Amino acid sequence: DARTGSEPATDRGLRAAVAEARDDLAEGLRAGDGACELAAAYSDALSEIVRASAETALGAARSQLGPLAIVAVGGLGRRMHFPHADLDFVILLDRAGEPDDEALAALIRSVTRPLWDAGLQ
Repeated sequence: DARTGSEPATDRGLRAAVAEARDDLAEGLRAGDGACELAAAYSDALSEIVRASAETALGAARSQLGPLAIVAVGGLGRRMHFPHADLDFVILLDRAGEPDDEALAALIRSVTRPLWDAGLQ
């Protein structure tokens, strides 16, 4: 999960990791922890969830697309992500992507669907 560093390998594991991150945030709020620290910790947990979810998809896609990376932007990238806000990230390629590039479309689906299924947007 997000706290222990083990990878949530299934959709069920992703949902559990998201629920745990949200529970940790709620617990911190009840305890009176600082908002900036809580947002950073929540962002770190979500970044780990995205990384774990995308790792397999990225590995498979590199053979077809070449070097690539996922970069968090917006609140997640600033470590100020709020619950139920959109996750903003970009996929960087070493080449221009084409609108009809099926390998790129498959990568986007394989990265985003598990996150959506886990309750993230």
